[in-house]
Amino acid sequence: MSRLHIAPERGSYQPGETITGEVSWTLAAAPRAARLRLGWRLEGPGIANLGEAEEVGFEQPLADDRRAFSFVAPALPPSLRGRLFTVVWGLELTLDEGGSHREDLVIAPDGAEIDLQREDWLVAAEPPFAKGWGFFPAGRTPPNDS
Repeated sequence: MSRLHIAPERGSYQPGETITGEVSWTLAAAPRAARLRLGWRLEGPGIANLGEAEEVGFEQPLADDRRAFSFVAPALPPSLRGRLFTVVWGLELTLDEGGSHREDLVIAPDGAEIDLQREDWLVAAEPPFAKGWGFFPAGRTPPNDS
């Protein structure tokens, strides 16, 4: 019997915040390698795309083990949901010969998933992709880069 668990301190983060938590696993035998990845996936009809932001390997994993982790939440792409596609961030624990487990997270401004179907959400601050995404929640001003 194998058991893999990922326990982030929270389920949502803003870009630049530290994502911390703990992973644990119980296996019949010690795995040769154990890795935790912070990454995103693009979901939608006919779409299969993955992106990795960061990965940490755990040295000398044991059959019954528990490890702390820490990542910095990236700015792009933000967690978002639309009619045609969705961007989902997550942590994935992979153990050689022990399988894998994924825990979804939200990484976005204000720590809330962007709903592209809400008309009041997007306010153009500058052309998209000119310098970052350039879109901010209604009533929120863009950051000052100077």
